Amino acid sequence: MAILNQVERHREGYRQLEIGVLSGLTLVLSILLIWGVYRALTGDIRQCAVLTANSNAGPILAGVTIVGFMGGRVAAYVRKLIHKAPAVVKSPEIRTGGLLQMGLAIFLTGTACVIAYETYALLMNGNPPPITSYVRCAAADHAFLPQRLAGLPADVAAFLAGLLIGNWLWYPSDDWLWPQNNSDAV
Repeated sequence: MAILNQVERHREGYRQLEIGVLSGLTLVLSILLIWGVYRALTGDIRQCAVLTANSNAGPILAGVTIVGFMGGRVAAYVRKLIHKAPAVVKSPEIRTGGLLQMGLAIFLTGTACVIAYETYALLMNGNPPPITSYVRCAAADHAFLPQRLAGLPADVAAFLAGLLIGNWLWYPSDDWLWPQNNSDAV
C-alpha cells in the first residue's frame, strides 16, 4: 500500500519520466536502425561467414530478446499503475489515438514483409541471403567496437525491441496489482 501512496503523490512526475524514457528508447532504436541499414548497404553479407562461423550469437540474441520481452511485461504493469488504467478487458473504451494505431499497423505490416522475405530466401536456398544472415552478421560485426564488444549494438537493439514489443503485446489484462475499492458496489 505504501508503494501506491508513493505513486499517487508523484504521478505526474512518473508520467513525465515515462515519456522521457520512451522517447529515449525510440531515439536509441532509431540510431541503431540507421546504423544497421548503413552497415547492411555498405557490407557484403557473403563475407560474414568468417565472422559468424562457430558463433553463439543466435542463442544470445534470442535470450536477450526474451529477457527484454519479459521486462516489457514488467514495464506494462508499472505503466498501468502510473496511469490507474483499468484492466484491458474491463475498459469501457479503447483509448488509443490514430497515430499509435497507424504506427502499430505499419510495424505489423513491416514484420509481415520481413517474414515473407525470410520465407522466400529460405525457399531459394539462401540466394538472396535470409534476414537471419544479416542479423547474425550484425551481431558479429565490430565496425567501431573492440572485438569483445562485437555484438553489443545487436544485443541492445534486441533487448529494446523485446522490451517495447512485450509492453505493447503483453499488456496486463487483470487487476491483481492493487485491490479494488468495493465501496462503490451497490
